[in-house]
Amino acid sequence: MMGLSGDFEIVQAVVLMPQPEGLIDTIREIGSRHGCRIVCLDAERLAGREHVRMAAQYGIRSWKRGTAIADSLEMEILLYAGGTRQTSIARAYGIDPGTRNLYLCFIPSMGGAKGELEAWVKLVTDDWDEISEEKIVRLMELFGITKAEREIAGDRRFANLVLERVALLDVYR
Repeated sequence: MMGLSGDFEIVQAVVLMPQPEGLIDTIREIGSRHGCRIVCLDAERLAGREHVRMAAQYGIRSWKRGTAIADSLEMEILLYAGGTRQTSIARAYGIDPGTRNLYLCFIPSMGGAKGELEAWVKLVTDDWDEISEEKIVRLMELFGITKAEREIAGDRRFANLVLERVALLDVYR
């Protein structure tokens, strides 16, 4: 099975098109040409790079073990990213016409695939791990985090509450 060694790379990218309808098909074609899977994750719905890393690790592990819920590795990773068993909910963690900031996960890491994608996205190295108040509120709603949980954890450890939801998906299967 293509690209399931457990090796992956996460990069940050900004979508260059105002309406990237063909981007998913293009990404699949590029991945296929380079022998890798490319998973697109909406950075505005994630608590940083560690969130993506954890979702990718769990998704790859469940796919390799044969315990995956989804029909594709890409969707399995989105399920973990969203901390949900529902593909209809997990789709929102991928790319849609309104998505601008993406985490791209290359499984396995493929430099040539990244180069080809640069016609569609701009790779960036900005610090996306800082979580604004606006994003905290959005993540609280998306992951069912209560005000009490936030107060106990504090904003410096808020991302850990989201990561806990990702990890708990294994328990709920």
